[in-house]
Amino acid sequence: MHLPQRCARNVTGILLLVLTSFLLLAGLSLAGENKTQFNEGLSLLLQKNFNLKGKGIQQIADSGDIRSRQLLQALLEGRLFRVKKDNTLVYAVTEDGKAAITTVLDGTSLGVVKKRKLKKITINNSLRTRLKGVLAAIDIGNPAPGVRLGAVNKLLT
Repeated sequence: MHLPQRCARNVTGILLLVLTSFLLLAGLSLAGENKTQFNEGLSLLLQKNFNLKGKGIQQIADSGDIRSRQLLQALLEGRLFRVKKDNTLVYAVTEDGKAAITTVLDGTSLGVVKKRKLKKITINNSLRTRLKGVLAAIDIGNPAPGVRLGAVNKLLT
């Protein structure tokens, strides 16, 4: 009688270990996939074609990356640029023909450059409308009740 109970506990323990390992590996795979999805979305934003930019916006939003909200807001506000020399995506604050730039990927400050060294990531009215909806959808998923309420109010107006 003691032997079957011990075997049952061992089998249960092994099944639990296998299940936990599977879930951990699935989570790691998903995190890597989301990072790839985010990076692919960034590369689509560099394209001239607005349809491709729209796909890039959706990929960035769907990636769940913590940088998505800030990036899409900067795009909507006209603060997203690429460095002409190497196509690095940057946030820029422009003033008097100069721009203080920060990289999108890691937030590293690249200092102040002449604005002509940058190319703005452009959007059309259709993408602007889409961006507003995507940002509201991101905010609806936010754990803070005030942010969720604000997102719903934006959608209703």
